[in-house]
Amino acid sequence: MGARKISHSVQITHRYLEELNESGNDKIRACYETMRTMIMPNVAGVTTDAAGFLVLLFAKIVLMQQLAIIMSFWMMSIAFSAILTPIICSYIPLAIASEEWSKERTKMGWLDKTNMAAGRFSIGSGRYLVGLGVIVLVVICVWQASRLKIGDPTPGSPLLWPHHPYNQDQALINQTFDASSENLMLFYEGEKESVYDPIVLNTFEAFVKHMKERLPDIYKSSTSIINMVKMVNVTFHDGDKLWYQLPRNEPMLTGLMGYVKTNVGFTTTGRFVDEGMERAQITLFFSDHTSENLLRIRNAAFDFFKTHSMKIEKGDFRLAGGRIGLEIAVNEEMKRSHLIIDSMVLLTIFIMCMLCFRSIVAGLMLTLPLIIANLVAFAYMALMNIGLSINSLPVAAVGVGVGVDFAIYIYSRCMEEFPHQDGWANTIMMAVRTSGKAVVYTGLTLILAIIPWYFLSNLKFQAQMGFFLSMLLLANVVLAITLHPLLIYLIKPRFIRREAS
Repeated sequence: MGARKISHSVQITHRYLEELNESGNDKIRACYETMRTMIMPNVAGVTTDAAGFLVLLFAKIVLMQQLAIIMSFWMMSIAFSAILTPIICSYIPLAIASEEWSKERTKMGWLDKTNMAAGRFSIGSGRYLVGLGVIVLVVICVWQASRLKIGDPTPGSPLLWPHHPYNQDQALINQTFDASSENLMLFYEGEKESVYDPIVLNTFEAFVKHMKERLPDIYKSSTSIINMVKMVNVTFHDGDKLWYQLPRNEPMLTGLMGYVKTNVGFTTTGRFVDEGMERAQITLFFSDHTSENLLRIRNAAFDFFKTHSMKIEKGDFRLAGGRIGLEIAVNEEMKRSHLIIDSMVLLTIFIMCMLCFRSIVAGLMLTLPLIIANLVAFAYMALMNIGLSINSLPVAAVGVGVGVDFAIYIYSRCMEEFPHQDGWANTIMMAVRTSGKAVVYTGLTLILAIIPWYFLSNLKFQAQMGFFLSMLLLANVVLAITLHPLLIYLIKPRFIRREAS
């Protein structure tokens, strides 16, 4: 959030210094002109950011819905920077800064030369190379992004590095014991005392046998009231292990279950059955929760109920519960909603840009590079084995918002400069030199603040997202001073010429 405020404040302060110099250090005039010229791109950037986050409401995940509301409201507060930043600047003695600004405009600093060289190359002799490079980049990113995994592709906690003591300890526990924190539960619910029906426990036992045969490499063990019933059966038959099984005789099974319920105590049996014997559950333990194994577990469980009915005469079975059950549900929702959310984010940005610039072409020109940036983000995530989850998807949404902000300021400056410049090339060069310079300042400021996370943070997720955002910011900065100038030069959009008329 602080990065977003800095992004807008740098652009506005940059423009204030320019207006202060042109007005002869007239602070009131500079403040007014800054507000007048920057209010539209500022509001456009803020509303597109807020709308992009609000689209997260389409996900049927409460955490993401709450995040969408909080972040959208928070983003809208940045709109005040278009008013407050010039006012604050007007109270600060910036005459010296204004003089330095004047000198920089005449002597052309290294950043001006670099930006203008990049812009001139993009619209000049290098435009075919830039276009070809973008096409090749899109093809590579589409191929790489197709390998993006939904969920967590690594065992242990995705927030921590593999060498972290927590992940090391969890790996040791999984290797040593037959139980783990990765569990899946099968529930039964029906009429009162219907758990006594042999079909309930027999289905539980058949389910465990099926999962063990289908997933021998990751299945560990199971726990339910079945274990107690089998042990009592062995005890009643002089410890003969041949009797470690569920009785086929219904009265005998009912008697054993009643014995367990009466003698063991509800504090122990309450983990498996309820007091009225209406509900029961069995818990299966697996070695990890990686996205590939979650798919295998889900498919194996569904395959079992292709040959076994989930509904019986007195009740029905339900596949929902445990950490694995929860993660399967979240991953399925992410798989269903992430394409919808990504499409809605881009569509929302297109509509907001179209309304702000009053041009469909403007919306298309501003949205197209965002699609490329999004593909770059997904390709990087696939390459670095980062799964698409409720943690990483909002971060990608932030990156999209950064890109559209950079481009909006470039386009807005072109609209202002076109009446005062001789032709499209000069207009683009002035926009790249002024707003483009602020874009580079903003991008470098944010990148240098975020990239140390990768080297200093002990949290794997924070480190990866730091590098991820830095890469995304760099891609958007490069696109702002190369691809966008090329699009403006080739299309020569009417909405920019409209201001001249």
